[in-house]
Amino acid sequence: MSLGTRWRAVGDYSAYKDWVRDLRGKSGVYIIRDTDTHEIYYVGESHTNRLYSTLIRHFQYWEERRFTIDRLQCEVKVFLTKPEQAYDLQVVKIGQYNPTYNISDWPYDTEELEDYEEETEVQYMVDKEG
Repeated sequence: MSLGTRWRAVGDYSAYKDWVRDLRGKSGVYIIRDTDTHEIYYVGESHTNRLYSTLIRHFQYWEERRFTIDRLQCEVKVFLTKPEQAYDLQVVKIGQYNPTYNISDWPYDTEELEDYEEETEVQYMVDKEG
């Protein structure tokens, strides 16, 4: 199942959708955006096979957190990867989308990012098809 092909609702306050619960034990990258405006809020990753718990923490209120995303007002796109590929794909997607809640000090210049993005996307596609 390829989760990266479309945006999906996460679920209501009583339960997460099945596809979200199916992320347990997996690694990858997720992108969270506003359902109406399509503003990209956050690009995250899990390289430790904890994609489910890493994703849902954004929808849980903690007093010390700087933001909590309302799961009724957002949708998510997920790219399943090998653990060692998750961080690299996250870097590419942050550069591509410039999300609102990711760190704003981007350490890469545009040329470096384009080279890195091309190399990472090619490797991701090779591994996905192979």
